[in-house]
Amino acid sequence: MMGFGWLVPVLILVALAYFLGWLPQDQEERTWQGKQKHDSSTALDILEKRYASGEISRAEYLEMREGLRR
Repeated sequence: MMGFGWLVPVLILVALAYFLGWLPQDQEERTWQGKQKHDSSTALDILEKRYASGEISRAEYLEMREGLRR
């Protein structure tokens, strides 16, 4: 038991770092590319997603797409 005296301070430091946000909390935050991927949607990508989900009609989609291509 004497050999594990260092374990408690290490566990406290790891817990402190986790709660203060110094350690990533999920896999997506660990990769810079993962964050960048979500931020790289173009206006046309967003428009296509809105049309695919049924949020806008075909006429609205075509009109907005034409406006984006100008």
